[in-house]
Amino acid sequence: MKPLEQSTLTAAGLREHGTNRSAHVKEKRGPHSTLAWAAVALGLLFGIAGIFHTTAVISVALRQSKPYDFRMVSLLATGGILVYPALINIGISRWIKQGHPWALAMSAVVTLPLMVYEALLVPARHSNQMLGVIINGLYLCFLTIAWVSQSAFASRLRDRGTNADAAVTL
Repeated sequence: MKPLEQSTLTAAGLREHGTNRSAHVKEKRGPHSTLAWAAVALGLLFGIAGIFHTTAVISVALRQSKPYDFRMVSLLATGGILVYPALINIGISRWIKQGHPWALAMSAVVTLPLMVYEALLVPARHSNQMLGVIINGLYLCFLTIAWVSQSAFASRLRDRGTNADAAVTL
């Protein structure tokens, strides 16, 4: 059997070298793939909401000749607070799909403050922030489950490796 080269990365070349490409593709589809799609969906939802919010604030301010004051800054910041985690979640969805722990952590780090901010706005009752809190909370639950299951799987692999090493040295 000849060595695997870059030029032999075809389906026939992979079969010749004993690599099952379809098993590799199926391995990629799983909880992390679903989580990556959820990150993109969440990002699109809150990104679009943030852009619409900012656009609405600017258009109302221009129509009514509102002064640039603390209220205007606060309303513009709300749009940014929605857009920033959206862009991050969309941007790191590729690495979430690959199961990188840092991507799961980064997604949680940018989503949690958004959820807290929305929760603080719930008592104001001028918009339906509770839906955003629920959506972000569910997403954070899924992130936590993925993180915990990945950590448990990694520790089981370490334990198996340690036990196998001990059996070889005896």
